Amino acid sequence: MLSDIMPDWRLVLAAYLLGSIPFGLILGKLFWKTDLRTVGSKNIGATNAWRCLGRTAGLLTFAFDFGKGYLACLICLQYSSFIYDAIAVAAAAMIGHSMSIFLKFKGGKAVATAVGCLACLMPDVAVCLLIAWGVCFGMTRTVSLASCIAAIGAPILASTFLYPKQLIYFCVAAAAFVLFRHKDNIRRLIAGEELHF
Repeated sequence: MLSDIMPDWRLVLAAYLLGSIPFGLILGKLFWKTDLRTVGSKNIGATNAWRCLGRTAGLLTFAFDFGKGYLACLICLQYSSFIYDAIAVAAAAMIGHSMSIFLKFKGGKAVATAVGCLACLMPDVAVCLLIAWGVCFGMTRTVSLASCIAAIGAPILASTFLYPKQLIYFCVAAAAFVLFRHKDNIRRLIAGEELHF
């Protein structure tokens, strides 16, 4: 029955609002007097923050975007052990980051937020993904390629570590979402035109 899988809308709404907080934009304006939407790739994520504002800005943006995904799932787990609540909350945090209510439903690519969610729900998967991302980035110096490889690896690792099928399906959906958000980067990668870091 549908009622058996319906998540708690209050937790989902809270996760969406938390995910919607554009930390890259806030940090850029507050400390560097720069609107990330007007420079570089015009993305509010950590990569554009690092490129345009420096390493500190990039690391802080990643930490806050990671943190909101982790915190959304952590709060959910304090109130519910229902697996569909956790999945819906993680999805809502990612969607909030990419389609923020505070930015007219625009936003970033949700990589850091997704990893934050996985770090809370599947920490061993998250650690492996961060290692895979680091290795790929170290070899190619291409953030988008490393992010896409990590996204593809998420459901494979979730299956390898024998997580419930619901979480594996979530990883498949999350990977598809991240790849879709990187569609322009993928086109440039294929054309050999993607920027290296």
